[in-house]
Amino acid sequence: LLLLLLSRLRVTMGWSLVMLGLASLGFAAWLSNRHPDAAYYHPLTRFWELLVGAAVARLHFVTGEARWPGKLRLPMPRAMLSLVGFLLIATAMLFFGHDHAHPGLATAWPLAGVALLLCAGPQALANRWLSWRPLVWVGLISYPLYLWHWPMLSYVRIMDSGSPAASVLWTAAGLSLAAAWLTYRFVEL
Repeated sequence: LLLLLLSRLRVTMGWSLVMLGLASLGFAAWLSNRHPDAAYYHPLTRFWELLVGAAVARLHFVTGEARWPGKLRLPMPRAMLSLVGFLLIATAMLFFGHDHAHPGLATAWPLAGVALLLCAGPQALANRWLSWRPLVWVGLISYPLYLWHWPMLSYVRIMDSGSPAASVLWTAAGLSLAAAWLTYRFVEL
């Protein structure tokens, strides 16, 4: 709504995205060092993440589909963009831990990866990997999986005094997948 209002007021959208994004990122970095739980759930600490997506969409809209990322007409530059984006996300998944405040400055690392994947276009090398059918299936059920996994995993932790066996956790994860698929199939569709 804020971006719509700014566009109606004829405010320069590019600078608005940058300034709002920097303000939100600064607030996220500040709050995550003081109150990590509040920072995680506060909408203004997450606003900059959405604005990165808005900036990529704006770049695409302003320059046109035929130009960006079409300026990279050859497959190799697109492949490189997508591979760098994929590596940024993968390294964040593998090496970022509880010592990295989230949302905070460290969040910019994987988010830059996502932006690069989007800018590379659907035919880029890493994006074709990500279109593998099992990954697309997980993407389709990702929201119900997000909703189901927490109560199921929390329940087994509560029932087992906080330290369930790995087999119990894996069973809960499998049940979460099944419940997510059923929710997608019979509710979302």
